[in-house]
Amino acid sequence: MSRVLLILLFINTLCHSQEKSSMDSLHSMHFSPTSPVHPASDINDSINRVQQVNREDFSILKENNIDKPMVLIFLGSDCPISQKYGNTIRNLYALYKDSVNFYGIFPENFKDSEIIDFKKIYQIEFDLISDKNNELAKQLKASHTPQTYLINPSGKVLYQGAIDNWFYALGKNRRQVTKHYLENAIKSVLQGTPVKVTYTQAIGCFIEYKD
Repeated sequence: MSRVLLILLFINTLCHSQEKSSMDSLHSMHFSPTSPVHPASDINDSINRVQQVNREDFSILKENNIDKPMVLIFLGSDCPISQKYGNTIRNLYALYKDSVNFYGIFPENFKDSEIIDFKKIYQIEFDLISDKNNELAKQLKASHTPQTYLINPSGKVLYQGAIDNWFYALGKNRRQVTKHYLENAIKSVLQGTPVKVTYTQAIGCFIEYKD
């Protein structure tokens, strides 16, 4: 089974498990920031260990439509460039949330409270996933935060890399963005046309992989 298909299965299972428990959770009004995932048996152990961090106000994931494209954005709560992209990713979600599923992935060992604080500060409305052991990062070979992946419903990565060309080196950015890599890729997919730029080098904080 391909690594991308495993990720799609994981996300799909995640959404269905949230949907199943939503009524009980809402009635009880008790909430734990990190909700355990109950994955399907055919997802490998590394994917099983990833857990989702929900919004503190307990917003339930809508049923994941596997026929939608999916955007994964690797982020770091302490990464200055991830922080600077808060407005950009929030605006992208607002524009395309009806047609594309968005998920923020936090690799490394960020605390749940740090992830929730990031969501609050930058008003991120899509769900964030804590990838404490870099399991999803390893599957997709992610190297930096922020780094994005646009995946079609059949599980193919159509674009990976930088969100746009605002930053061209660490600590160095253009006054104005001139190339909107992720948004252009999303537009192409929704219009049914080939993605012209399928890869760019992500600029940001290195994801640390521990042996």
